[in-house]
Order: sequence, then structure tokens, then C-alpha cells
Amino acid sequence: VLVRQNATTYEISLTQVDYIQKVKPLTVKRKEKPNEGPRPLDPGELRQYMGLIGAMQWPAAQSMPHGAASISLFQAKSKGATTADATEANKTLRFLKENAVIPMKFSKIVDEDNDFRLGVYTDASWASRPDSSSQGGYYVFLFDQGGMDGQARPLMCLDWGSRKLPRVCRSSLSAESQACATAVDRLEWCVNIMV
Repeated sequence: VLVRQNATTYEISLTQVDYIQKVKPLTVKRKEKPNEGPRPLDPGELRQYMGLIGAMQWPAAQSMPHGAASISLFQAKSKGATTADATEANKTLRFLKENAVIPMKFSKIVDEDNDFRLGVYTDASWASRPDSSSQGGYYVFLFDQGGMDGQARPLMCLDWGSRKLPRVCRSSLSAESQACATAVDRLEWCVNIMV
């Protein structure tokens, strides 16, 4: 992780450009016929697939929240991965490489006279995983008081995650509610460590 601090504004930025650029894409031997669909990965290809997912998981957990959902979904497919999954994993790697220069920033967004607020975004996708379970995610952030009146304000990320929801959901509303409950729990955790 490359950590830089601006000498004037004291803003800290994190990037993982060097790391992600060194990650190699999967190479899959073509064994299916043109009219056939994707085939299961052989044991050697599956090891490569798991290695690639592990290599992308670390930056997604440390400084690239825009990769968290995709990586979680790939991990769910690890046992029955196909050539189509390998192609999608390579596309995700390309996306992370193209966006690796976008830093995660930690800046002074609250003055001594201003009060700060914590907020959370949350979302879920119903029955989107291979076992028909649901995926949920959250993004906890800090912003200044001015953001409460509808003005555009910078946000500072404090916590994020995207993973399988622990309970079976029978509807989209159920998945959204469960993801929201998880997000509020993470928001309360952030509040408690800041008090």
C-alpha cells in the first residue's frame, strides 16, 4: 500500500497501484467446442482462479471498496467455477487495474467550529449468489454538518463491506432490510469507537 500525505493540507491518500499491476490474469485452456457453453475449470485452473481471487481480495478489503462485491461473489463460486467465471474474474482484475490510481483519501473535512456526522449507504441483491442466497453491502462515512442541508460535501470512508447475508431472504425487501440492519450495526460500531 502506498501511503502519501500532502504537506500543505495534511490529506492522506492510499493506493495499491504497484501491487494490483503485478497481479497476473488467469490463463484458461480452451477445451469446449464453439457451440457448447462454459466448462468447469480443471484442478490447475481452479488453483489459478483461487489465487487470483485471493490476490484481488486483499486490495478490495484494504483500499478499493469498489471491488468488494465482485470479489465476494467470486469467492462464492470457488467450488463450481467455470470458464465463464474465469473470464469475469479477468474482467474484474482489468477493472481494478484501470481504477487503481483512484486513491482512498482521508482529509480534514471538519473544522473546529463544525460538528461532524456519520452516515451509511447500504444495498442488497436478492438471490444473486450461486446458492440463491443474497448479497448485502454497506459503506460507512464521515461528513461535516453542512451535508445535512443538502449541499454537496466530501465524504470520508470509515468502513465498508460486501458479503453473503446470513439468513435466507424470501424477497428483495427482506434482503434490503437485512443488509440495512447490518449497515446500522457497523455504523453504531463506528460511533462507539469515536466517542
